[in-house]
Amino acid sequence: MAGAGILATTLTTPATRVLSVFVGGLDVTGDVKWDSLVVTDSGTNAKGTADLRIERTPSAVTEITDQALVRVYDHSASGGEVFRGFVRARRPSQDPMYAYLELIADDLTTLLDDTIIDIELRQPETAQARLGYLWGKYGGAYLSGDFSYVQSVGSTLPMQRFDTLTLRNGIEMTLAQASSTADYYVDMLGKLHVFETESNDAPFNIDADAPGGGEIAPHDLDLEHDSQTYYNRVFVKGASSEASDFFQDGAAIAAANGLVRTGVIQGPDITTIEMAQALADTYLQRVKAAKPRGVFTATSPDDGWRAGQNVEVTSASHGLTDEPYRIARVTTRVLTPGPDLKRHYTVEFGGAQAGAGIDGVTPLIAGSTAGIYTLDQIGNSLVAAAAVAESGAIGPVMRRWITSGIYNSDFIAPPPGPDAPIDDDTNPLPYWSISLGSNPENNVISSVAADVVSGRRLRCEIIGGTGTASKQLGQLSPIHGSAGGTTPYVVRAVVTNAGGTTSANLSAQLAVIYHQVGQLDGSGNLAYPSTGTTGSDTITLSALGAGGTAVLVAVPNAGVIPNDAYFMSVQLQLTRASSTDLGAIEWSDVWVDRDDILKGAVATRSGTQTITDSTWTPIQYNGTDLADPLGFHDPSTNNTRFTVPMGLGGLYQLVGQCYMGNTTQEVWAGWAKNGAAVANQDLGTDRETPDGETVRFQVTTYMELADGDYVEFLVLHVHGADLTYGSGGWAAIHYLGEAG
Repeated sequence: MAGAGILATTLTTPATRVLSVFVGGLDVTGDVKWDSLVVTDSGTNAKGTADLRIERTPSAVTEITDQALVRVYDHSASGGEVFRGFVRARRPSQDPMYAYLELIADDLTTLLDDTIIDIELRQPETAQARLGYLWGKYGGAYLSGDFSYVQSVGSTLPMQRFDTLTLRNGIEMTLAQASSTADYYVDMLGKLHVFETESNDAPFNIDADAPGGGEIAPHDLDLEHDSQTYYNRVFVKGASSEASDFFQDGAAIAAANGLVRTGVIQGPDITTIEMAQALADTYLQRVKAAKPRGVFTATSPDDGWRAGQNVEVTSASHGLTDEPYRIARVTTRVLTPGPDLKRHYTVEFGGAQAGAGIDGVTPLIAGSTAGIYTLDQIGNSLVAAAAVAESGAIGPVMRRWITSGIYNSDFIAPPPGPDAPIDDDTNPLPYWSISLGSNPENNVISSVAADVVSGRRLRCEIIGGTGTASKQLGQLSPIHGSAGGTTPYVVRAVVTNAGGTTSANLSAQLAVIYHQVGQLDGSGNLAYPSTGTTGSDTITLSALGAGGTAVLVAVPNAGVIPNDAYFMSVQLQLTRASSTDLGAIEWSDVWVDRDDILKGAVATRSGTQTITDSTWTPIQYNGTDLADPLGFHDPSTNNTRFTVPMGLGGLYQLVGQCYMGNTTQEVWAGWAKNGAAVANQDLGTDRETPDGETVRFQVTTYMELADGDYVEFLVLHVHGADLTYGSGGWAAIHYLGEAG
């Protein structure tokens, strides 16, 4: 046991133990009283905790603050991080000989219950896409964006509304809609697992009788069948009496010797008896049988137990033969302090499935409800009108997310070590992560106090070396993709030349790109596949000038949002292209703006087009579009049509140019909607010369169009023979706003 007088030495001595502990970015491995360490890994339905005692006074470890990040690593053969969470309570004390600090930390799964989904209305989509959106928007920086463990379950989900619910509620509501057999948990690294069957085997299976290869005999084994959440009949209370009824599982009732236990599900969005039946079937599948659960104990060297793993249990006295279970909770204690740190594991297996709720509470099942509301019951706005983060009523970080679309966009929330260099392992910047580039050791990123509204700036500095140097700081920001309209995302960032260097070899860059949900690549590494071209803006320090400030603007994929995009990565960096030049920049704000891109298109005609006599003919605009950031027009497919993208129904101005050659007769032109008769016609004539002249005039009109409507520009002549529409003709469509 280390005494208070020598703790400064133990803090800087490299750890030789199998376990190591970091709190607030500080390595406290040498000061942990190991027989006080208890780590509980609870996976899905309850929070995990870590209790430990550090033999140090609070004044000597100022890095250990409220909500400081706690990480416990296992360096044995089983390996991995066994705990990641936040300090819940600090208890400084002193016995007759030593001062110490006791810490209690809650793991990352508490974020599922502490994060609120305000109001979301999701259009029909897959469960994976819906979870990807909710997780990306509400998961934050500490819950991992690695979506490779989220399997596709069920088919296309119906429309679903989420209104003032926890993130855990949102996950369970989604899975209840998707599959009666789906399960989920969050591992110690903050990764979401969703599956019907998952390959995640425990280090050993359990055989209490005659263990063989890959099996161990437990020190003790208990099993119970818990019926406290058992129901074999359910009443679904729908939106009306016609959509409400009792439903039961006859086989489950027979298995219970005729005993009927009835539960109630509130389904305010259930509008048909068929929907009620489907909901009842899903619920009964989860609760119509007792939940088997058990516990066994094991010790080192049989290490590596984690919540969420699959384990097979064999015990003749319990009537089990290779019975499969999922581990629900693992409690780890250090049994023998010393260099080897022998550990004792209490492993609980079995238990509730997803959708059965926490501790048997029935989840709320939501369906389709029209409307997205931002007002409370008495008409007050749920979003504060204050202009800056600090005066917002709902907290600065969330307030800034609502107004900017990016978490911690003005860097008001510093990392655990506010003035230390930022890195993802020990000093992470909330909601942001680092991506290493070329010679990243020469590029230091830190948070600094500054005379700006938020009080903080993000500083990027080239400090040495030669040649190229780069390091990116970025985050995945959730977007709507195909489910939320097509108004383009424009990202802006404020950058200042903070170092005084005016080198053309140093440049600040803002880059933005759309992504699908995370997947594993061919090498097993996490990747976020790109769904569009990168939008970026770069400025050199010579262009900025000493102390100069600029706003960089990036538009990914030329303003077009791919249908399968659910994230947008926003990246900030300072890059050295060559030489040994040193310099620094500071970022003070980043935000998303969706209002300044053209909502419309200008299409052109390449080459002439034959116009049949006495026939209304739509013009084929096959030339390069002069502008079309949102995909109204395609020069190759259905090139006569301008189609309104999802989310942009409203009032439109339509302008078409009639460009007819060599006629002495009347020419008409006009716009048609969805292939109907031509409306808003105009007449052009030219009889100035006997042999005819080109007729050129414009038709401007206004139409109310809904999502998916299309319009075409058509021309008509009565010359008596076919004529040609001239090369270079054009037409345009422009969104004016919501109608009415």
